[in-house]
Amino acid sequence: MSVATSSGKLVSDLMDLVRREGHVRGDRLPSIRKLAMTLGHGRNAIRDGLLEAQSKGFVKIEPRLGVFVQDLAVGNKSDALEQTLEKSLAAEAQNLFHLVDARLLLEVELVGEAARIRRSEELLPLRQALESVLAIREDRLALIEADEAYHLGIARLAGNGVLLTFLRTLLGLLRPAKQSVMLSSGDRGQTDREHVELFRCLLDGDAERARTVMREHIAKGRALLLEHLNTMPGTNTERAALKNEK
Repeated sequence: MSVATSSGKLVSDLMDLVRREGHVRGDRLPSIRKLAMTLGHGRNAIRDGLLEAQSKGFVKIEPRLGVFVQDLAVGNKSDALEQTLEKSLAAEAQNLFHLVDARLLLEVELVGEAARIRRSEELLPLRQALESVLAIREDRLALIEADEAYHLGIARLAGNGVLLTFLRTLLGLLRPAKQSVMLSSGDRGQTDREHVELFRCLLDGDAERARTVMREHIAKGRALLLEHLNTMPGTNTERAALKNEK
């Protein structure tokens, strides 16, 4: 099962559970442990699913209080917009680097806005998303999923649902290329440091620094994609040996 399918299915399962049990806006959802038992997923998967559900406006995670239903209709509208964007962009082959450049323009502005307007209490879910990224070492697909959840979490803090949905669509289109790019230990270390620095910028409310770090972060990813495309298969033994590490 692909990352997109597994992630999307988990959010769909959560939404179906809310509807079946008759939850409405403001209702508190069961604990992560109970959700994991009910839905048959691991607790980490449930946490990631809740973060994505929050990015779609379906639920709101309140630190130390729990997870609360926000608006099923918002989630449905977000899904409809995402499907429209995906259908439009998938109608013809897109230049990979045009997608990366679109992502750069989008995320640089989103992270700046997030740093400007964020509230401290909203950063706990993002901190948890960052910890998930840093903790994963071997599982390539899980790392990609956690990385996307972190970037979407940053975008959500900017408060623009349309741009958030656009970013989610771009990340989905870029995912196959990301799966084929293997990072060296040095590359992975730099990526982790940039993720941590982005979070620090949000903590400090430093919008200008946040934009700079995000610009450098995505530019590095663009360079790695270009390097991968210019490398003959089987000639880069270091990256082949590290194929399960991002």
